[in-house]
Amino acid sequence: MASTARIIETTSKSSKLQTTDYARAVVAHLIVTSKKVYQACERHLNDLSRQDTKGFPYIFNEDKGYRPVTYIEQFCKPSQGDFDRLELQPWQHFVIGSLYGWVHKKTGVRRFKEGLIYVGRKNGKTTLISGLSLYAASKDGENGARVFQLANSKEQARELFDECKAMVRSSNLLDRHFESTLHEIRYGKTVSKIVPLATDSKKLDGKNASFAVFDEIHEYKGYKLINVIKNSTGARSQPMLIYITTAGYQLDGPLMDYYEKGADVLSGVLTDERTF
Repeated sequence: MASTARIIETTSKSSKLQTTDYARAVVAHLIVTSKKVYQACERHLNDLSRQDTKGFPYIFNEDKGYRPVTYIEQFCKPSQGDFDRLELQPWQHFVIGSLYGWVHKKTGVRRFKEGLIYVGRKNGKTTLISGLSLYAASKDGENGARVFQLANSKEQARELFDECKAMVRSSNLLDRHFESTLHEIRYGKTVSKIVPLATDSKKLDGKNASFAVFDEIHEYKGYKLINVIKNSTGARSQPMLIYITTAGYQLDGPLMDYYEKGADVLSGVLTDERTF
């Protein structure tokens, strides 16, 4: 579980993965964060010391953690504003590097299957979702990938999906390899596609998800869409579900359940090695 932070002293150069550097800077109080982010960084550093120990079968592979970072920075461009490229911030390195870098030491399968991410408003949430979605459809080693961009309403899902299509159009390279239609973004090389979906969509079965991101989960009142996607991942070796949100007021929905579980994991009350 992670969120944005106020940077006191760090670099913005992305010549390497900054996941561990960020965690060390947070724990050393060089970066001011919330308590939960501090605990997430402590967890990362503690887990580094647990590598190759009995009962902890995971290792941190910086190369795997860095791949989606380099993909986003090299190939994805913002669709709005006068920007030629994306440069991910250290907190984004921490989130992406953690999700993709921790793997099983024998199988290489990703450790984390789910992740909860709090993002402050106007901190590039939609851009991050679009970049990770395009990576999941094209370079995650998943043939026939099914990537779902999910929201509580069709309008929100469509807004997210349209931004992803705009990111494809903004990059000559991506535009050559992806095909955008009204309802899908297709990547022919791996027969993969990105699809928007909402809780009020009529058809919710048969999804076979490999990657799914639930946008603004604070708006969700129930688990219908979440359960459909979770139940559809059984044929995938390393599916990933990301719950990403800004602050909200729905205090009796899935977000609070996930938040409380995440808080228990970070404080040591609950052990769950597969959730970030």
